[in-house]
Amino acid sequence: MIRKYLAGALLLAALLSLTACGAGRVVPLDYYAAQISPPRCSSPVVVQKFTDARGTDSLGTNKDGQTFLADPSQPVADWVSYALYQELKANGCQALYQTVDQGSPNLIVRGEVLEVNLKQKDTTGYSCSLKVRLHFIKNGKEISAEQFGSQIDKVYLPSSDNPRKALRECLQVLLTEVMENMLPKLKTM
Repeated sequence: MIRKYLAGALLLAALLSLTACGAGRVVPLDYYAAQISPPRCSSPVVVQKFTDARGTDSLGTNKDGQTFLADPSQPVADWVSYALYQELKANGCQALYQTVDQGSPNLIVRGEVLEVNLKQKDTTGYSCSLKVRLHFIKNGKEISAEQFGSQIDKVYLPSSDNPRKALRECLQVLLTEVMENMLPKLKTM
């Protein structure tokens, strides 16, 4: 009986390690809003689709030195800008999302993705860093520009989904900082 359980446990461990080894290099990007508590925005905010200033499709490298690539259906700049829009909505702001510059009398937030660097250190260890620059435009004039960054080091159970988890958590850390900085300012902009 004990041998049967031991054999089953060994088989499960082998399957988990094979799953981790067979992880693809294309990483689907997703995001769940971190939901920072109030304050709320006093007027609508328009988030325009960001640009990717990195000049590469790479998200970083796995433990074998192979490049992680974003899923082509979800460009990095879209992922980050739409996540900011989700955060604003989750925090009670009247947020609008624009994929093209349509102008607006409301505050406009534009951004540039400056860095995305995901590193798989070993089978379960990951580090990630992100940097963005945000531009705040009101009545056609830039009123401020700020740069934000985040960095995480995490260990996960073996899974092919770990690159996605690490990128999501890194973006959540970044947007937590952005929202803590931005929400109080939005009351006066």
